[in-house]
Amino acid sequence: MSKKHCPPRHPGLFWVAPIQGGEHPGLSNSLSRQSPDKNSMRTRRKTGIFFLVVVLASAIGALIVVQLSRHPVPEYHSSIVELNNPLTLLSEADRLSWLANWGAAGPLYDRAEVLFQAVGDRRNEIHARVGRIRARSGAMSWEEVSRTLGEQLNDPIAKADPRLRLWCLAAKGYTDLDLDTGSSKKAWTEAFQIATTSGQSQWAARASGELGIIAFLEGRTASAVSLVGRAVLSAYRTGDIGNQVRLLSMLGNGFIEEHRFSEAISFFQRAISTAEKTPDAGFPFMAYQGEARALVKPGRSLKTSASIEP
Repeated sequence: MSKKHCPPRHPGLFWVAPIQGGEHPGLSNSLSRQSPDKNSMRTRRKTGIFFLVVVLASAIGALIVVQLSRHPVPEYHSSIVELNNPLTLLSEADRLSWLANWGAAGPLYDRAEVLFQAVGDRRNEIHARVGRIRARSGAMSWEEVSRTLGEQLNDPIAKADPRLRLWCLAAKGYTDLDLDTGSSKKAWTEAFQIATTSGQSQWAARASGELGIIAFLEGRTASAVSLVGRAVLSAYRTGDIGNQVRLLSMLGNGFIEEHRFSEAISFFQRAISTAEKTPDAGFPFMAYQGEARALVKPGRSLKTSASIEP
């Protein structure tokens, strides 16, 4: 039976819709599936959501103002992809996927994988394959995606190459959060260590954010605030657009859970604006979906400043 991409009955703070030409796969209805003691866990998470959202919202609001005043929108230089040059294809695919544009990155990873295989470049073949798997994960079950990514991680080449291993670990971490929190935590912990050791600050920040989400699911709210807070600040400080859009959307979902719909809409619209003013950024599906959820709540007017074109 093929996997159906249906929203959960009670979307949680960190639910992420499947890829629609944009955002990467990963977080689904993890919150609703992680509660052995439903009543106590629900109360603790409700309190945790409020605390996490308020603290991060205050920090991100101030930081946005400061960063926008310091950094103009970068000038875009279009690139011509050489379809028979696998290194160029891989570089462009990585650029697009970093912007959460997996729909555009997927075909490039697919083509690069074939070309690297033809010339016997196993290292880059694995890199392209992992990108292709993530981009096409909507057509596979999460279990199959996780298993296939695990096979790439166990390849001796991936074990010996820190940068390649980091790439594989991140893919595994995003995927396994929906399946096995412990496995996701293990992947992101190693990814954080590699990123920190190798000086890849943006990857370290992304890993910190994911470990913060896991800490929240485990009920460690204070740790979650610290880890996710650092990820939010880093995303703006380093210009990580993909993570900015994702974190803004997640904060918006948090406000919805607290029935603070006006604040939620504000964060969703920031996410949408950030994505739309960034050339080649992925479609901010989670933000649009969240804004729609907030607008259709009882007593709210069905009016928004942005609409999804058919």
